[in-house]
Amino acid sequence: MKENGYGYYRKRIDQVCSKYSDWPAFRCMKDDGRIDSLSFGELHRRILKFEHVMHTLGLKKGDRVVLMDKHLPSDCSNPH
Repeated sequence: MKENGYGYYRKRIDQVCSKYSDWPAFRCMKDDGRIDSLSFGELHRRILKFEHVMHTLGLKKGDRVVLMDKHLPSDCSNPH
């Protein structure tokens, strides 16, 4: 039986984030030349935290969510 799109995608995210936990997933050069990065491990923790928040809010399959944020490279520092 072929795995559905979401199930496959979720499984691959878990595998990649686990295998490359200490590797940088995102890097961003700041205006002053510093480079901020986010590891695959931290990215995975944030994904799981977001999933927990969505579950706590009662969201379920089929619900729609809008994510809004700044889209400037200079703003890609690690949020709190």
